[in-house]
Amino acid sequence: MQNGKIELESGGLTLKGELSVPEEPTSSLVVLCHGIPLNRPDPADGGYPELGRKICENGYASLFVNFRGTGDSGGNFHLGGWYSDLEAVMGLVAGELVERFSRVYLAGFSAGGALAIRYAAEHGGIQGVATFAAPAEFSSIFPEERSEERRVGKEC
Repeated sequence: MQNGKIELESGGLTLKGELSVPEEPTSSLVVLCHGIPLNRPDPADGGYPELGRKICENGYASLFVNFRGTGDSGGNFHLGGWYSDLEAVMGLVAGELVERFSRVYLAGFSAGGALAIRYAAEHGGIQGVATFAAPAEFSSIFPEERSEERRVGKEC
């Protein structure tokens, strides 16, 4: 397995993540979309990068990027900005990575699942979408009075 740190730009911010590629060539890439961090990360839990490596051990390449305001990525937490971040991630996939991976899947968790569904519906070109606990709306999570941008966690 080959793991590589990646950086890309989204709306003037630097997003950071990890690309894991199995030793055996594959045309399949799973893009992981994280949810809203509720707590500080547990150092004993490898989180989404570890999940990406597990996916890679099973023969699929994986790409995980912390959206703005999470992990080592720049900016403040903002769900509207997260959609732009996902578009930037998928722009990387369609640009630099398109020749390596012709089959792209999205796997999203919570808010990341909702973003994955929206992205696939609006842009197409995705071979499959898996979501886990994706909310249909965010108004109960972020009432109007709590919708300000904020910085969360060090790593998602």
